Amino acid sequence: MIDFARNLSDIEVRVLNRLYEDSRTPVAKLAEELGLSRSTVSRVIDSLVRRGVISRFTVEVNYTGGFRVFARFQNRPEMLESYELLDGTYLSVFRASSLMDLKRVFESVGRPIEYMVAVQAYRPKVASPIPFICDKCGKQILEQPYIYKRGRRTYYACCTTCLEALKQMLDKKRGV
Repeated sequence: MIDFARNLSDIEVRVLNRLYEDSRTPVAKLAEELGLSRSTVSRVIDSLVRRGVISRFTVEVNYTGGFRVFARFQNRPEMLESYELLDGTYLSVFRASSLMDLKRVFESVGRPIEYMVAVQAYRPKVASPIPFICDKCGKQILEQPYIYKRGRRTYYACCTTCLEALKQMLDKKRGV
């Protein structure tokens, strides 16, 4: 909640508070929520930008699973798992739940030389000289196969549909 007296009117403070909650809210929705006309809200936002009260509209990234950070430091950070590199610097790999969390880590261990943020991991494709064949439909599996183990036998499926059908078929054979 924004609460400062910078020669702002009541309407300007209300618009700012709403934009602070969600800066991507369309003008029409802001107007409806605040009980104002669209043109009034537009003029207020333009005025706030022109006067420098609003310097930019931002988006805060929030990945539900967090993200992995790879950071290179000149000195070994004591609080992080680190690997010494050939050039004498240290590589630390850690998870951060938000950009604010990342900022707090850097404030506590020191500024890195450089860092990269990974938001999604990708599984490698199967690189096998022998192609996998789906045990349900018989098609060649081009991606990572779904593997189902039963006893000493391993079954391969091309998709979740074939995997479930394969499990049902094996349960029927077994009399379950």
